[in-house]
Amino acid sequence: MGEVVEISSNPTTPRPVSDAPSPPISSPPSQYHSPSLSRSPLLTTDDLTQTDITNKTPKSSTPKRSLTPSFITPLGSPIRRALHLTKLDPQDAWLPITESRNGNVYYAAFHTLCSGIGIQALILPVAFTILGWTWGIISLTVAFIWQLYTLYLLVEMHESIETGLRYSRYLQLFSATFGDKLTKLLAGFPILYLSAGTNVALIIIGGSTSKTFFQILCGLTCTAKPLTPVEWFLVFTSAAVLLSQLPNLNSIAGVSLIGAITAIGYCTLIWVISVAEGRLPIVSYKTVQANTQIAQVFSVLNALGIIAFAFRGHNLVLEIQATMPSSEKHPSRMPMWRGVKFAYLLVAMCLFPLAIGGYWAYGQMIPPNGGMLTALYAFHGRDTSQFILGLTSLFVIISALSSFQIYGMPIFDVMESVYTRRKKQACPWWLRATIRAMFGYGCFFVAVAIPFLGSLAGLIGGIALPVTLAYPCLMWLKIKKPKMYSTMWWLNWGLGVLGLALSAVLTAAGIYVIIDTGIQVNFFKPQRYRNCEHKRDPNLKNSGNQKRVNPRAVHFMELNPQDAWLPITESRNGKAYYAAFHTLCSGIGIQALMLPVGFTDLGCRYLEQGQKYRTTYSRYQALIPKISRILGAVNAFGFIALASRGHNIILEIQASMPSSEKNPSQVPMWKGVKSAYLLIAMCLLPLAIGGYWAYGNMPSPSHVMEAKFKVLVEASHYL
Repeated sequence: MGEVVEISSNPTTPRPVSDAPSPPISSPPSQYHSPSLSRSPLLTTDDLTQTDITNKTPKSSTPKRSLTPSFITPLGSPIRRALHLTKLDPQDAWLPITESRNGNVYYAAFHTLCSGIGIQALILPVAFTILGWTWGIISLTVAFIWQLYTLYLLVEMHESIETGLRYSRYLQLFSATFGDKLTKLLAGFPILYLSAGTNVALIIIGGSTSKTFFQILCGLTCTAKPLTPVEWFLVFTSAAVLLSQLPNLNSIAGVSLIGAITAIGYCTLIWVISVAEGRLPIVSYKTVQANTQIAQVFSVLNALGIIAFAFRGHNLVLEIQATMPSSEKHPSRMPMWRGVKFAYLLVAMCLFPLAIGGYWAYGQMIPPNGGMLTALYAFHGRDTSQFILGLTSLFVIISALSSFQIYGMPIFDVMESVYTRRKKQACPWWLRATIRAMFGYGCFFVAVAIPFLGSLAGLIGGIALPVTLAYPCLMWLKIKKPKMYSTMWWLNWGLGVLGLALSAVLTAAGIYVIIDTGIQVNFFKPQRYRNCEHKRDPNLKNSGNQKRVNPRAVHFMELNPQDAWLPITESRNGKAYYAAFHTLCSGIGIQALMLPVGFTDLGCRYLEQGQKYRTTYSRYQALIPKISRILGAVNAFGFIALASRGHNIILEIQASMPSSEKNPSQVPMWKGVKSAYLLIAMCLLPLAIGGYWAYGNMPSPSHVMEAKFKVLVEASHYL
């Protein structure tokens, strides 16, 4: 601590000396907005109260003279600026991100590397199947340079020399730049997904790979009963929750180091084995072409979303930098940027060989689900050492466990801040443990409920893209205010607007591709990665001839053993006329006889007051108010909707039919449905039109009791 010198004034009238001690200054003027390493706040409420009391001194016409020599303030800056640099947020000393400020360049590299490499990098070759060699490499290179530039901007904006503040969280910087409303609207969900959603994906990946690892260790002759996918998810989550009890971000530096080493390990093993084994027979590098031009455009955009999704970790950069000490002479951005450069050199050494080597080895045969990891087990599971396969699986599990900790830390920070704001004290150990366990098992529940989250990579990449590529550029413009029409002004405006436009287009493309090609939706039915989807011939090396397998065709070969025991799928020998019988039986029912009742509320002529009851085609508009007529029309549409039934068992009917890639079940099923609904139309339309023509309003009780009574009375007189 530097010497503290009081700032005093010389009033014309002497005043008595106060016995109250002067408030302590918690840090020297050269220290940035950073709390102590302890869990106690640096400025207590009593200190603030004393400061307010001592500041209430009589004003004097004599100019105030500072007794602080100029060399005490950093770089001879004004005292007002020095006082700005001593502002502290007491809560920072209680929260896990800023609880410890003793980080260094090595810690920064470990955290950045652990958060920057993930399982999503293994699906990069899938994007190459659509973009091809040239545009795939160009897109990957441009995306890497672009995200590295925005990473540099975030590191530079972490601390402000003008205000002395450190923006220790991404949302904090966004809120200080654009306000709370825009923060909740534009940045809230992407940041939430990049933290909590990534942890859900890690549970799915870690649990699935744990099952594969157990099978490799157990071998083909193992008699032990394996755990279910849900139980493997639970095992992985329990290990992650236990590891999450480490108190703060600096305390998991060793965990991040292990995670970084294992991430580099499995990425290297996967692409080296794939390249060493050589290209698959009949491999093709012809880009996948969609049926229509619009579908092709959206496929290309979805591939760009997959590439954007491979670069992650920008939502954690400010949090990592917040763990480092900072002063005006030694700002944290210098060691942080050194650590980032080293980390992303290794990231590039993993991602580019994975994308290029994986596409070279597998071409269009790369599985869309699981990417390189699935391809390794499917194509080289028999001709690769079980030790290598087991080691790869173990590295994936350890890396996922390590990444869970660093991606969960921002959520822990937010949840604990709710308590510290209200109670003005740090969370007790038991509450901290409870919060982290609740978050971990909450992610487990979502992973079990939505196990197909990995199939949404293109869509999620588009939604989260502004956090990585757009928002940092726009925040730089707002905070740094570069000279208008300068190079930096044009560059950041161009990248920011382009990033937002790409986000909107990629999100739309992701939605279109999901609707067009579909995904295997299995709520609350988690399945491991399909590591055995492709059955490779054990004599493939010798024969040199293997029939090419379409990755999408493997879905037809998957069978659920329970299907053979259940009444819907017990028999799969249905035919087109079976489908017609079932559809016709379920599509026509007693509810069709109510269709003329619906027509009474949708008639076209009015019933005049005092007119004798007869067959009319009105909506009772003389008898009921306007609001009732509106509700009556809505009720009539309900009658019509009720007449169309049977959709809830269409898939069950189709499930009773055999299916293969050459003869899919939708062809005979659609033939049967067309025949059935032709007969249904021949029944429903005459019923509705003929019944309304014959009886008009006579069979129709109105939904208003008064109208119902009057109609029935007049009908009785008529009869």
